This record gives sequence, C-alpha cells and structure tokens, in this order.
Amino acid sequence: MKQYSTVRLWDAITFGQPLIGPGSAQYWNGQALNGWGFLTIPAGILFLSFLPFTIVAGLLRWLSHAVKREPTWPAEVLVSIGAPAEHT
Repeated sequence: MKQYSTVRLWDAITFGQPLIGPGSAQYWNGQALNGWGFLTIPAGILFLSFLPFTIVAGLLRWLSHAVKREPTWPAEVLVSIGAPAEHT
C-alpha cells in the first residue's frame, strides 16, 4: 500500500507560526503576503502571542500522525475500485 505523508516534530511545534519554522522565508521576504510584506513583523508578533496554543495543536496533530494505522479495506471495496480479488 501507499505510504502516507508524515509530519515532522519541528513542523508540528511551529504549526501556525509564520515567522519561525520551515517555510518562514516566504513570509520574511514578503512573497507569501502578495505585496503586503510590511505586515510581516506585526502579524508575526501577533501570531507569536498564540504560540502556546499552536504548539499544543501542532503536537496533537503530530501525535495523531505518529499513532495512525494503515487503513484496511474490505475485499468488496477493493474489488469495486479495480483491485484484484485475493483468494483466501
């Protein structure tokens, strides 16, 4: 089966924070704000005030990805999408 994407711990801790973490460069240089780059610092400081809440939300997201199981589908569903039927 296909491997699902995983969430890295650092990405989870910096979830919802535009000025820190992976992908923050586009906010620092103004590309993510479509010309509104002057709002980067005030918006970033505002978002930093929510850091305790976003850390909890990100860690819960990371934990849910860490403990997930690969889905198992009934044979009828697999056959309905064109997968070969297994003989058991």
